[in-house]
Amino acid sequence: DDEFSSLKTVTALVPGAFKPPHRGHAEMVRKYLNTHNADRVVVLVSAPAKSSRPIPGVRDEGLSTEDALAVWDLLLGSDPQVDVVASPHATPVSAAYALVDKPNVRAGTAEQAGVDPIQAGDRVILGASKKGGDWKRWAGADKYVSNDLELLDPEKTAVDTDVKHEGRYMQMLASAPWSSKMPSVRDSDKDPRDFHAGDMRFLLEKAEGDELARAMLGDFVGEDKVQALLSIFGISGGLEEISAMAGGSVAGASGPWQQMDVGRENNQEKARSKLVRRENLDLSTVDEVIRLIMEKGIMR
Repeated sequence: DDEFSSLKTVTALVPGAFKPPHRGHAEMVRKYLNTHNADRVVVLVSAPAKSSRPIPGVRDEGLSTEDALAVWDLLLGSDPQVDVVASPHATPVSAAYALVDKPNVRAGTAEQAGVDPIQAGDRVILGASKKGGDWKRWAGADKYVSNDLELLDPEKTAVDTDVKHEGRYMQMLASAPWSSKMPSVRDSDKDPRDFHAGDMRFLLEKAEGDELARAMLGDFVGEDKVQALLSIFGISGGLEEISAMAGGSVAGASGPWQQMDVGRENNQEKARSKLVRRENLDLSTVDEVIRLIMEKGIMR
């Protein structure tokens, strides 16, 4: 698309709460890089003045900006085209506007955020999803963008984050004894197949003693990253539990099996066993899972 191909640098600004971020958010960043040919993406994470989005028993005071930054690092790793930073302003949207303001304002804001400033003549994308008309929050944004920058149409640059939960995740949801309490199931305006930060917080709350919840978190961050995710939030499980049961013998042993994430492998296998034992689900499509949930009277 000629609109996105230019010698001018294209910077996408993606502000949000991200409490916590997940695969859906990461997909948004990748689409800006791969589909809209952004040269870099700056993710602005909110730094609320008061506590918000608590996870009882895990983060009673609410998720912190540091939590969000750590999960973003888990999702994206080190990518020279992506900067994930705490918003230097009260809200990440106001920080995004400051980064596209007059040269002296955006230079000062960029310094506060620890990112390179957007240069005169560059193109700017104000990040948004197509879902729910999210791009409309940037209506009239051109009035606030410095005249030495070019703002690309927010509606045209909004991304379609079409990533959905996998069938296995939906099977686990249908088999879970607490599925009726999942936020996206309780809210008739939401689709449990979509990624929701509220669902992720719900699973983190249960992860300490629920193998199924831990297995389902794998769909939010990747199965190989669940143990690291739990460590960010100080949630015990997996390898730590095995070490405690063995009286510390795992740490002192040797052998190639040490390279395996034993906790993750055990959790996944136990979750698979529970699926068969609890519900004996034999569903060929995600739509059938949704139908099953509705028939059980879980979705309202």
